[in-house]
Amino acid sequence: MDVSAFNGQLLNYYFTINDVIQSTNSEIVSVFVDAGPPVMTVTSPQNTDYGKKKVLFDISVNEPVRLDYIDLLDKRPKLKKLCTDCMTYHKSIAFKDGPHEVIISAKDISGNLVDQTILFTTDSEEPEVDAVFPKTKKYTDGLFIAEYNEVNLQSAKLTIIDQSAGTHEYPMICPPGEDLECIWDVDVSSMHGQMVSYYFTLMDKFLTTNSKEIKKVTIDTQAPQILSFTSPEEGALLSQVELIATFDEDVTVQYILDAAAPKKVCTKCDAVDKRITVSESGAHSVTLIGTDMAGNMVSATRSFTKT
Repeated sequence: MDVSAFNGQLLNYYFTINDVIQSTNSEIVSVFVDAGPPVMTVTSPQNTDYGKKKVLFDISVNEPVRLDYIDLLDKRPKLKKLCTDCMTYHKSIAFKDGPHEVIISAKDISGNLVDQTILFTTDSEEPEVDAVFPKTKKYTDGLFIAEYNEVNLQSAKLTIIDQSAGTHEYPMICPPGEDLECIWDVDVSSMHGQMVSYYFTLMDKFLTTNSKEIKKVTIDTQAPQILSFTSPEEGALLSQVELIATFDEDVTVQYILDAAAPKKVCTKCDAVDKRITVSESGAHSVTLIGTDMAGNMVSATRSFTKT
């Protein structure tokens, strides 16, 4: 029954029951008509970002109510009680770092309900750099990787300190989250052969963190060279097959026979002299691959016939 026209008034009512002979009235009951929702004012939280875990809930209502809230971005959203038969609430509540979509609701004794949705983010911890690549005293051709944890990451930056040219900065937009990595593949050809220092900087809305250590690495952007590849010769007829070659720097040497998987010959070597097994007679090809410590590669292929 719609009694909204009597909202806020004292209303008297009774029931009448009739049969074929007589009628009977119930006792007269007086009730206060409450057909409208409560008026709720949420001073805090607001649609903003908070640089801490605890967020103040400052709420007032014009009549006694039950106050609840639910965070729809929880892994398992659940309605949580703030207070019952109350008109004000002023306490801080702890949230995990990250975005939140909170609905605060107030229900009066008549069952009338009002609610309000607030979007905010909490961020209490510094961005954390867990691991970096390359390691100290290693080589790189321009590949740098930072592993990190930051659910509110805004931006990231790689800084390379070059003894001759100064400081180079490479900003990057990396995704927020946990146990992630961000990859820089930068042109460092102008620093070839130099030992440089580098570190990462991660920034959220409130805090900035540098990686724990400044790493020193050697820049190597040039591929190794095959100085000689004397065996097998192109088009040779062979009963036994030997790989004989030299390189201009230490490399990891592999070979691929026809379409087989690569096989390692040696590491940190600048020469190779190895007999390989070729079972079937007929035409074959072998590809020699040299990879330096920065990942630069060189290869050469020879065709031959096994007799």
